[in-house]
Amino acid sequence: MNGMQVTYHSKHGAIQESKHIFIQAGLNYFIDENARSVTEAINIFEVGFGTGLNALLSLNAAINCNIKINYTTIELFPLLPEEFVQLNYAALINKELQESFIAMHECEWDKVVELDSLFSFKKIKIDLHEFQTQQQFHVIYLMRSIQWHNQVYGQKLFLKRCMVCFSKTEFLKLIAAKELCEERCKTQVLKLKN
Repeated sequence: MNGMQVTYHSKHGAIQESKHIFIQAGLNYFIDENARSVTEAINIFEVGFGTGLNALLSLNAAINCNIKINYTTIELFPLLPEEFVQLNYAALINKELQESFIAMHECEWDKVVELDSLFSFKKIKIDLHEFQTQQQFHVIYLMRSIQWHNQVYGQKLFLKRCMVCFSKTEFLKLIAAKELCEERCKTQVLKLKN
C-alpha cells in the first residue's frame, strides 16, 4: 500500500502466497484434520481484511469444497472504492465471484451478509485491541505484528482445535506466540518453510 508503506505479500505473488498459507496449509488442513461434516459451519476470523484476497479465496474454497463458512474480519483502514475496483483477483481466481468480491468491500459494516448459501461474511471497522466477541473461531488468519497475535490469544477467540495461519513475514515472530498458544490450548500453529 503506497501511502502506508505496507507490503502484504511475497515476491511469488499475492494469490499464490495466500492460497498456500491460508487455504491449502490453513483451511484445507483444518478440514482434513478434523473431518468436519458438510453440515457443520467453519468459523474463520481474519485480522485485517486488507484487499479482501483471503476472504475471496475462502469463498471460492467454500463453493469448491461444498462447506459452510462463517467469515468475520476486522479492518480499521479499508481500501477506497477507487483502490479495490482495480484489483483483478476475481478474474484470476473465479470470474463468477467478481460481484461477491465487490460486495465484500461495499457491504455495510457490522452486518452479516450472505454472499452465497455456503458463505456468510461480516466485516467490522475496529482495531483488534478494541474488538470483543463471544464467538469462537476454527481458523484464524493473521498477517500483522506479534502484538496482534498475543491479543488474539489473550481474548481466547479460538476453539480447542483451531488452525492459526501466520503470514510468511511473521515466521520469525512465531516462537513467543506459539509458546503462549500451546500453554493455553491445543491449537495447531502453522509453521512455514522459506
